[in-house]
Amino acid sequence: MSREKSHALCIHAGKFRLAFYLDQVVRVVQSAEVMPLPGAGELFFGVIDYHGQILAVINTYMLFGITQVPIKPSMVFIVVKTPNRDLVFVADRVEGIIPTFHTDIVKASELDVRMGQTGLLRTKDGLVIIYDLDLFLNTADEALLNQLMVGVAKIVSDESAG
Repeated sequence: MSREKSHALCIHAGKFRLAFYLDQVVRVVQSAEVMPLPGAGELFFGVIDYHGQILAVINTYMLFGITQVPIKPSMVFIVVKTPNRDLVFVADRVEGIIPTFHTDIVKASELDVRMGQTGLLRTKDGLVIIYDLDLFLNTADEALLNQLMVGVAKIVSDESAG
């Protein structure tokens, strides 16, 4: 599927609207308890058990400089796939599926908040930040997440053995 004429799932995080290409979205689920991870930094809330798979939960709000947002039962989790792993993003709500036409996307290289941000989509309701999840985690984030997931796997293994 060509991303130039694809669709995206639009979500709300605080007053911000962002979207992920639909071919990268696995599922939207109700928020759940997140196990915090010491040393995870501001980007990661922690991890969840998603059908037996341990997934990292991204602090979506941190992408906009908002760090102190607790996860509430009314929030939703968006499970997405990246080249190396599935991740979970937290949102206040899902707006819906929106078309993404190449001519409606403005390059946002000067406004780039995260490496994976590919542009701003103009819609009748305002701007939406479009993320290409193939590029979302930078090398340092990926290395930190790998290290954290090894620690989580050890904890889970120890609990299973005991």
